[in-house]
Amino acid sequence: MPSKSQRAGELLKRTNVSQPTSMGSATFPEPEAAPPPSPPPSRLPKYPSTKPKGIDRFELEKHKFKIDLFELLRLYVPTNIDEEIARGDKASFYLVFDKCFQLLVTGSLRHWGLDAIDGKVQAMYFWFYWESYGKGYSVCPLGQGQLQKLLGWSRNTVKDVLGMLQDYSKNVLGHGLIEAIEEYPPFEYARPQVYRVYLPRAILAERWQQLSEEANRQTGLDGIKKLLAALERNPETQEIVSLLADIQLASETA
Repeated sequence: MPSKSQRAGELLKRTNVSQPTSMGSATFPEPEAAPPPSPPPSRLPKYPSTKPKGIDRFELEKHKFKIDLFELLRLYVPTNIDEEIARGDKASFYLVFDKCFQLLVTGSLRHWGLDAIDGKVQAMYFWFYWESYGKGYSVCPLGQGQLQKLLGWSRNTVKDVLGMLQDYSKNVLGHGLIEAIEEYPPFEYARPQVYRVYLPRAILAERWQQLSEEANRQTGLDGIKKLLAALERNPETQEIVSLLADIQLASETA
């Protein structure tokens, strides 16, 4: 009788190991995957809002401030009361930037009550000049945020210098180099405050007329001659002795 080990060997010989066992041939069903959840309904309206937007009054009315800078620069402003305001054949006494600004910058007209202008005020005024006269208008919308980017200054510095621009010459003329126009405050975060920007020679012309009228009331033509004596002796201001009074006319006819 074969031993247990011999029987196990015989059984092993009769077994075909190349055939899969019942366990190996078993198949397992794939797990069922749940479908992804449906996206939430859109919160956007199906149709554009029909709510009317506000109307910017400045956009409707800015044509009133349209000017021709070269036409203004044709005006001849005298500083001698014997002469008259006249209009030349072409623009004169200007660079790309109104040359009369130099007299304000240097303080050459301190005796007229127009002090020298701080360098930061000069820099900010340039941008107001560019945004207004540089684009054909006597006004422009310009905000503090824009000025911060243009000048690289802090918010407080911009605010302080903006105040200086609005206060310059205010004690003698009642307005500064720029003046906020109350009718055009900031509009719906889309357009900043609108400012009137005064042309440098308009500042000089306005002050010249004031002083001329004062001198006429006091001592007549002799007073005017005394008033202009300092100008005539100063090489920097001699160039405009025969220029200063025509911008008042430009302001009235623009």
